[in-house]
Amino acid sequence: MEPFYFKSYDKTLGRANNLEELYSMMQEIEKTDPSSLKYHLENGNIYTWLLYIKKKQLAQQLKNISEPEKAIEIIGIYLSKGKKKTKKN
Repeated sequence: MEPFYFKSYDKTLGRANNLEELYSMMQEIEKTDPSSLKYHLENGNIYTWLLYIKKKQLAQQLKNISEPEKAIEIIGIYLSKGKKKTKKN
């Protein structure tokens, strides 16, 4: 599976290999380069990668989200719901 690369022009800001890493990198990049994160959201890059890693439900939730804070919140909620399900099993 190909990782998601956070880029700002010709510079790579970070890389995510899974959803947890994506969430963590988004939190970090939101503090250091929020315009880059906003760019990836507005252009559907994160949405497309989520479809690629078969997280269709989450991708749909982020489809029209362009604000980094809101996207991070949505992913955080999604991850916490997944952890609750795992604990019940």
